[in-house]
Amino acid sequence: MAPSPAPHHPRDAVIVQAIRTPLCRARKGGLAEIPPSALLSTVLHGVLLQHPQQAKANAGRDDYLLPPDAVQDVCVGNVLSPPTAAVAFRMAALSAGLPHTTSLSTVNRQCSSGLQAIANVAHAIKCGSIDVGIGAGVESMSANPMHKLYENHPPEVDWDAMQSCGNAKEVMDCLIPMGKTSENVSKCELYAKGRGVRRIWGGFARWRRRRRRSSVPFGRSRLPEVARIPRLLHINRVAQ
Repeated sequence: MAPSPAPHHPRDAVIVQAIRTPLCRARKGGLAEIPPSALLSTVLHGVLLQHPQQAKANAGRDDYLLPPDAVQDVCVGNVLSPPTAAVAFRMAALSAGLPHTTSLSTVNRQCSSGLQAIANVAHAIKCGSIDVGIGAGVESMSANPMHKLYENHPPEVDWDAMQSCGNAKEVMDCLIPMGKTSENVSKCELYAKGRGVRRIWGGFARWRRRRRRSSVPFGRSRLPEVARIPRLLHINRVAQ
């Protein structure tokens, strides 16, 4: 018998709305010249509205799904932006209409930074630190190319000590960009087993994607142009 679902608890974390920007080509795409803070500001404003596709700069209280002053904390996942990103994201939150009483933090967990931001907010809700929060993620490889990350912002370490320690190779592998890491993953044991295994996993991934699209209660709508963004934002909203 399948285990019975856990009973609901008053402090269960629930996602009530989720939106995102389009995924465009780096350097040549429609959002290439838009700074990450502008993307974030637009999304933070739209996610609070009852009808994000009707976003407007002078939204009234009745336009909001949740009033901005109900949001107690925002956590933003980011990897490539410079050290001043936390300030830029704080400015983005304030320009989106969130009050100065809404705190903001950033988190870097590489490719899962946005997911970690959501987890941080969910944990804060579960433990009673906050009641309402926003977990977000923002990145622009046009503004902050991945291959130039360590060139522009080298780690502050004792290089002699790092290169001469007992596990120097493992230590220095931390500098491998995620793009090259994905190439290395393709050579791991799972993929080395041959094309047949890759086809099985590819088919399974497509099946899961179709199943998710047909079963997850998310609809689609669009945001108008906000904060100089030339492309419409694609929105996923949890069904009420």
